This record gives sequence, C-alpha cells and structure tokens, in this order.
Amino acid sequence: MKKSVLVAIVSALAVLAMSLPSLFAFDVPDGITITVPEGEKPLDKFPEVQFNHSSHASIQCSKCHHMFEGCGEIMPCRDCHVSRDSRKDPSSYYAAWHSKTDSSCLGCHRSMKAEGKETGPVTCMKECHPQK
Repeated sequence: MKKSVLVAIVSALAVLAMSLPSLFAFDVPDGITITVPEGEKPLDKFPEVQFNHSSHASIQCSKCHHMFEGCGEIMPCRDCHVSRDSRKDPSSYYAAWHSKTDSSCLGCHRSMKAEGKETGPVTCMKECHPQK
C-alpha cells in the first residue's frame, strides 16, 4: 500500500515537473514592427524595422528586455526608451537598438559577427532599415 502511494506521488511530481515550462511560457508575437515612441514622428530616412522573435528563440528574454525579471508583463523597448534628444543617453530610444552593449540589437549582432557567428543586420539602410 505504502509503495503504491509513493509511486503515485513520484509519478505526479514527474508529470508536474515536465509541465512547468509550459505553465511559465509567454505568448510571444513573431513578426512585429518596431515603431517610434507614441507621440513621436518617425524619421522618413529610417523606415520601421521588422523584427522576428522566432529568430531569437535561443536568447533569454532578459537579454533584450533587461528590466524583465522572469514574471509579469514584458514591456516593449519604446515604453521605457522614449527620449530622442540624445543618442548618447543610454536610456534613449536610439540607444535601445544601437548602443555598443549586448542588450541592444546592433551591439549583440556586432559581437556575434566579431566571434564569427551568423548574425542579424549590422548595417543601416541595406539590412535593418531597407527603403520601401
């Protein structure tokens, strides 16, 4: 009797352990358009950027969403990075995608390229901001 209860408990724990990843999974949109902060005019020179989450599935969410701590809502970059006054300001809209740190698109892509890895766009007009 005790053995069968123990087997049932261990089996239930095993099933629970296998289902944990799906319990904490996020509904991640795949093809998204990165736009300027609300109320800001887009620059005609640099069109909106198309971003594909599935290409980045092997990267932890917190690498880009650096304020995310594993629970709660993941905010888009433009919700915090709103200033367009200074490109050098680390919290600026521009820096969110173009800084030299690995938490920005360009910084991460350049680091990967330097390591000889396949990477995403590292140039402005030809790759990231193609003209329409």
